[in-house]
Amino acid sequence: MIWFISFGQTPINTPNSDDKTLEKNISKLNADLDSAYATLPKNYFSFGVNAGIDLPNFENNLPYIDYEQGIIFGAYANYFWGFFGLGADVDYITNTTKNNYPVQNLFYENTALTTHSLTESEVKRLYYGLGPSLKFQTKSHRINAEVYGRFGLTNLSGGDVLLRAGSENLLLNAHNGFDQQNIKTIKAGVKVNFYLTQNIGLYLGGHFFHHMEVKEIYNGTYYAFNRSFTETEAANTVIDQFNVRNEACNCTFQSYGVTAGLSIRFGVKEKDKKKKDDDSKKKSSLDDDNENIDDLLVGKADAGTGNKSLVIHAIDKISKEKIPFADVVLLNSKGEIVKTGTTNHYGLVIFENLPSDDYTVNAKLYDDDLEGNKVQKSEFSKNSKVEKTVNYTENYILVKGKVTNCNTNQALTNVTIFAESNSGKNNKSTLSDDKGEFIIRLEKNENYKLYASKSLFISEIKEINTDNSMRKKSPFYALEICAEDANCGNVVKLNKIYYEFDKATLLDKAYPELYKLLKFLNQNTMALVEISSHTDARGSDDYNQKLSDARAQTVIDFLVKNGIERSRLIARGMGETKILNRCKDGVECSDSEHVQNRRTELKVICNP
Repeated sequence: MIWFISFGQTPINTPNSDDKTLEKNISKLNADLDSAYATLPKNYFSFGVNAGIDLPNFENNLPYIDYEQGIIFGAYANYFWGFFGLGADVDYITNTTKNNYPVQNLFYENTALTTHSLTESEVKRLYYGLGPSLKFQTKSHRINAEVYGRFGLTNLSGGDVLLRAGSENLLLNAHNGFDQQNIKTIKAGVKVNFYLTQNIGLYLGGHFFHHMEVKEIYNGTYYAFNRSFTETEAANTVIDQFNVRNEACNCTFQSYGVTAGLSIRFGVKEKDKKKKDDDSKKKSSLDDDNENIDDLLVGKADAGTGNKSLVIHAIDKISKEKIPFADVVLLNSKGEIVKTGTTNHYGLVIFENLPSDDYTVNAKLYDDDLEGNKVQKSEFSKNSKVEKTVNYTENYILVKGKVTNCNTNQALTNVTIFAESNSGKNNKSTLSDDKGEFIIRLEKNENYKLYASKSLFISEIKEINTDNSMRKKSPFYALEICAEDANCGNVVKLNKIYYEFDKATLLDKAYPELYKLLKFLNQNTMALVEISSHTDARGSDDYNQKLSDARAQTVIDFLVKNGIERSRLIARGMGETKILNRCKDGVECSDSEHVQNRRTELKVICNP
């Protein structure tokens, strides 16, 4: 039954209805509702959900990086004792990170930088907090305003930017972003509730967050980096002058915004039998009025057709999460397909204008059958709208991923994605589509390594542990994998090959990067590669040359030990002959600047 309520004096124009009768019914209905609202107790529980816009104010000294507006999703719960309440809030906020370093008309040493690679990740925050609320309301309780304060904790991640340009991947602008748990946070806000019924309402609100002692990520070299440039009308010329921030920025980290949502309140209890009897009569009166209004608005149109609506909810039976993108098929009593649809982001699909009949509901999610449902014709005789659930019951972890080029961030299509299990019993593979996206089903209670396979591309390797706790939370897992173009002549920097100080002995933490290199060589069996090792400029030229020779040879020895033919491998020690920055002999530099020059690189040789 639907209640149509007028909050103002504007008359409602309804086709084929008597305006005066309609206004009279609505006036009587609203008067009865005012009386019902006035019986609300002083103490009650309320909760709600909301969505809105969040505007960041992150002042962390980044001249070429901006943080822009994003989306906030939240939920709250309150218990009120009269005008005072105690509440809890949970909010998830994302803000866009934007690089403002120029990439057009860019030159370096008289060479145009026509290509660039840019990585930007959203700032993501998960907040949860507790605190007091103060309520102010109208006499009828239909409208109330709340002012609240919360003290809680925030988990913060993302916000990193990395801009490189040219064939040498010249570093232009960078910030390592954030990855911090349990940041002390103060939240304040105000909201106004408009109750449409005694228990259900809508609200508008505003919020403010203040995060304390936010820490940025330090990569061992810098927190933030940008390369200076000179600007003219014709061009932007990059120069060898660097702005490297090696100290954490103790800066303001705030945001504010607006939200709208749904609010529900409970605990409305009757005080005595007489009040129950009065309310019972009142409810009967309200029902009669609602029926009259329904007749006036839609009764005549519906009576002639008998058409009904069916709402299908797709739910994961294990985690209770709503399932989007499920394909739903509706069959009539003859087994004929009468409707098809796909569930939206809320796990819903609605079939309208259905004649009364017995129906069967079937559904699939990425080729997995969902537990279907039945609809009896008799259910439509009681309601114009029937709701049914179809359940996803499989134990898989559905990895929904995307594979991209590490340098350009462009999607890589028709790429094979491998998921290797530690047990070797549950290996999986699939192909990326024309958007670089893929779905792969992983078994529970396995450790997987996922990577992309494309000719002359070297892929990063992502690890996933699909334990029971993971499946209980959600059947879905989001993943991004990037692969770097290693075609002829391209230099690929292997960032995480570490050696003992002043030695050519590999450290344990170097092996994940070496296994990535090993995968590449096993997938590209005809590739001849050069492994080059570089040092910084400290020490003599002769010493650095010998050290880099030994380190390059150590990598070759590891690969040969793991099955790669030595004839495919070339070790080249570069010493200090290719310094990336200003830190050449005789130039005083910080250790973080010297780190940029200590590296191992891979290059495929096309014409040996």
